[in-house]
Amino acid sequence: MIKLIATDLDGTLLDPKSRLDPGRFWRVFDRIKAAGCHFVLASGDQYYCMRNYFGPRGEELSYVAENGAWVRAEGGRTLFCAAIPETLWKPVARALRDHRAYPQAALLVCGKKQAYLPANLPPDLAAILAHFYPSSTVEENLDAIDDEILKLCLLVPEAETDRWFDGLRRRLPAGMTPTGGGNGCIDLIATGLHKAAGIRLLLDEYGVRPEECIAFGDSGNDLEMLAFVGESYAVANARPEVLAAAKHRAPANSEYGVLQVLEQLFPAR
Repeated sequence: MIKLIATDLDGTLLDPKSRLDPGRFWRVFDRIKAAGCHFVLASGDQYYCMRNYFGPRGEELSYVAENGAWVRAEGGRTLFCAAIPETLWKPVARALRDHRAYPQAALLVCGKKQAYLPANLPPDLAAILAHFYPSSTVEENLDAIDDEILKLCLLVPEAETDRWFDGLRRRLPAGMTPTGGGNGCIDLIATGLHKAAGIRLLLDEYGVRPEECIAFGDSGNDLEMLAFVGESYAVANARPEVLAAAKHRAPANSEYGVLQVLEQLFPAR
């Protein structure tokens, strides 16, 4: 029996334009809830961005935000929030914000209150970031940030993502780990944090076992989550390593493949 469903958002539950079909989602969610099953949104995104998709009923859901750094249970209760020590994140951020050394990269410092963006971003990128980081401000002075820092987010040219990822994996200090969010986005998170770690906390809260869970994903930061649950699904548009890791394949996010699978598992009566 399925007792918990976890899904990534961008590239998975949402369509390629980051849209949700709310009527269709809530219809199947009501059947899921009636069956006594919990629904978890697990993303590298900022919590405030995730919450915006789900309107006034959003607190009926659970959230694993910032790749596991912030976990919220149903009703909006925070179960876990892990800040990276300033002595760890600040030297890394200073180095990566050196525009002379890394002119093609943009670094976001992602806190619990808001995200801190560099100045002089291209207008098209700034517009995209306004969507994904609705709680944000421009701040070049890292010493002026008064917040719990949950992750660093590095934006690089999409074609260069793998090269950057490999370099960061070799050079980051102990205690920080890169994880891929797709589309030229690399999150730098505290070692040991990931979506599966956040989901484990929710399982403990709800009294659910991993084998009673299913999960959906598309990118590298979904791999731990897919390995952790009983039944794993990769959407057809997923990265090759995710397709290889998942037990099942769902239709692409352009076809709302997650909703298709859930409608089959929880049919209308």
